[in-house]
Amino acid sequence: MRAQGRHRDGAAQVPAGLLRAVLPLLLATLLLLAAPLRAQDSTDYAAWERLASRVEQTLAVDAAPDAALLALREQVVTWRDKFLADNTANSGRLETINRRLSMLPPPPEDGGTEPEAVTSERASLTEQRRVLEEPSVKAQLAFTHADGLVREIDEMLRLRQASAMMQRKPTPLNPLSWTGTLREMAGTAAAVPKEMAELYSSADARKERLSTLPSGLVIMAAGLLLLWRSGRWTNALLEFSQFLGNRLAKLAAETVAVGLQLVLPVLGLVLALTGISMSGLLGTTGSALLTGVSRFAMTLILGTWLVLRIYPRTRAELATAHGILPPRLAGPARRVSTGLVLVLSLYAGMMQATEDLGYSETSQAYLGAIFLVLASAALFRLGRLYRAKNILPSGPSEEERIAEESFYVRRVIALLAALARVIAVAGPGLAAFGYLRAADALVFPACSTFFVLAGLTRAQRLVAEVFVVLNHGDVRAANGLGATLAGGFLYVAAVPLLALLWGARVADLSEVWTSLRTGVTMGGVQVSPNLVLVFIAVFVIGYMLTRFTQGILSQTILPKTRLDIGAQRAITSGAGYVGFFLAGLAAFTSTGLDLSSIAIVAGALSVGIGFGLQTIVSNFVSGIILLIERPISEGDWIEVGTQMGYVKAISVRATRIETFDRTDVIVPNSDLVSGVVTNWTRGNLIGRAIVPVGVAYGTDTRKVERILQEIAEAHPMVTISPPPQILFMGFGPSSMDFEVRVILRDINFLLNVKSDLNHEIARRFIEEGVQIPFPQQDVWLHEAGGPRSHPIMSGRAEGAAGQAGPRPLPTGGQAAHADGDGGADGR
Repeated sequence: MRAQGRHRDGAAQVPAGLLRAVLPLLLATLLLLAAPLRAQDSTDYAAWERLASRVEQTLAVDAAPDAALLALREQVVTWRDKFLADNTANSGRLETINRRLSMLPPPPEDGGTEPEAVTSERASLTEQRRVLEEPSVKAQLAFTHADGLVREIDEMLRLRQASAMMQRKPTPLNPLSWTGTLREMAGTAAAVPKEMAELYSSADARKERLSTLPSGLVIMAAGLLLLWRSGRWTNALLEFSQFLGNRLAKLAAETVAVGLQLVLPVLGLVLALTGISMSGLLGTTGSALLTGVSRFAMTLILGTWLVLRIYPRTRAELATAHGILPPRLAGPARRVSTGLVLVLSLYAGMMQATEDLGYSETSQAYLGAIFLVLASAALFRLGRLYRAKNILPSGPSEEERIAEESFYVRRVIALLAALARVIAVAGPGLAAFGYLRAADALVFPACSTFFVLAGLTRAQRLVAEVFVVLNHGDVRAANGLGATLAGGFLYVAAVPLLALLWGARVADLSEVWTSLRTGVTMGGVQVSPNLVLVFIAVFVIGYMLTRFTQGILSQTILPKTRLDIGAQRAITSGAGYVGFFLAGLAAFTSTGLDLSSIAIVAGALSVGIGFGLQTIVSNFVSGIILLIERPISEGDWIEVGTQMGYVKAISVRATRIETFDRTDVIVPNSDLVSGVVTNWTRGNLIGRAIVPVGVAYGTDTRKVERILQEIAEAHPMVTISPPPQILFMGFGPSSMDFEVRVILRDINFLLNVKSDLNHEIARRFIEEGVQIPFPQQDVWLHEAGGPRSHPIMSGRAEGAAGQAGPRPLPTGGQAAHADGDGGADGR
């Protein structure tokens, strides 16, 4: 019995131990199997269908207000973002399953068989892929539905906006149309003192408000002090920056001072308004007016600061501002811009106050018409200042002077100025006919666009100055690639702001971003900005690693080998080409693009490359051959056709040669591979120099040979083994010809050695009495009337062999005959 009990206890204990060991594995397996179900059930599609049905009914009725439509739109956008995330939830597992399926052999054809294990594995993987793809497909369909609803809501809102803009109101030129507006303004004026009186009607109210009055007055006084003294403080900082010697420190101090010119007045305004608000002097109407005043003051401070950046006051700042306008027009442009800022500030404050006070839309439009006319006048004046006559060159000299300042940009500005004048005329015209909202949507965005573009131009100049300072004062950096790209980024970043100024909604911009984020389908992959950033990041990392590897090879590893400089540079260049290729391949692979489609495109392009780019391809292949075989290397002295010089650089397309007159010659690599190239320094620097020498007839030839031998052996660049050779080459027309043939230690000094030898030969020949002949010529005149001959000119070299005598000519004229070495005729 005890044995049986022990056996039962042991049997009971073994399953318990196995259960503890296997339980975690079972739970993990269940979680993995339930992952697709969780991915599928994580989204409540029933709730989405109810929301979509409600949105469709609202759109069909077309009676909901804009606020309700915007609320529904936000809910639909939230669901759409969720569907977009669910669409790629199982992408990692799907990629793994597809990779496993690709490793299996292809299914057998009709009547064929395959192992049962392969068939079972393929069926299992196919079923898993179907289960994983089902949530993705469902999310894709729901995303398309949600995206369509968002587009329908946006279209309805745009139609309503356009309809409201083209709504016509009674013309503001009719005084009777201002009755309601004047009534509302009178009510506001009467409400302010009445509310203030009510606030202090009781003793408790007076005591409560008077308790906060001192602190409010202190804060307000601090704000007014900042508004009053901030200009002097920032000007003192600007004057201090002029004494700084370091360009970077000077630029930083000037930037800080300019920034404080905006920050300190804004801070003072905030403190002053906060103090007024804490004083408790204003009621509801007064607080609304104070909000409008704060909007007016903030716009005025920002606009005035921007105007002073665009059109500096002092002549020194104006001379370094590099503005588009001539200096004589900068003052009028500054005054007009300041007036426009004042008008826009008043308009912004008025719109804020009337909106808070609950003015009717008609009253707001009529009050805005006053500022619209003033803004149109200022805009028209600015358009005339920036017209083509003032900013485009009027003569060749001026055109040359501004050639570097982008003549095309000036033409674009002149075109925009003409468009501004048209808007300035059309805006008041539309307002006169009652289209007040259309006029507002035309004039005020145009005015704001002027300040935005002018501010961007000033910011671009600041970026250029930063690049100049970072490049140690090199003014060429202002027009370099870095400054150009940074300036272009500023303009691209300002596009959303310009879109908002011209009536675009934030929702429209978010839709554009959603479209960019969603991307387009290419090669079976959804290409989005994130994917592009991944591509750029991987390629940049590969590029940096390649450059780092090249640096290690050229600076650390290769100099310790016995390879020459040319071989080291060839290996470094080859490593660079391989690294760049691998970086591009890794970048494409990281995005998941199907390279097979790219290979098809490349195959189609190969036909065009074979015909249209065969020269470039030939040069590219020739460049690779030059880097591998190295018939020439950098630093070699070569001769190609009529060009001779040193090889400075070998690229994949062409080779750069610096001639002896310091000019660069670009030689295609195909000419170096297929043509005849003389390499004077290939393998070693030893070369031969030949110096021809002529002496007069009658000179002792052995003496000449001895002198030339001594001269050649005495030169330090001439080798002793093999020794110099002095050869008697033959008898010339007026001299006996010798050649001095020497072997030089460095052929690069060929011309210098020849010059030294010639100088020494001339000196020694004078000392030894050896004469160097020169060509002689005798001219005889023959007269037709008699046999007389008159030697006009005679000259001969000493030791010349023979002398040409006169020869009779046929009668019948006078002729000149020349005999001698030169063989030239004269008269």
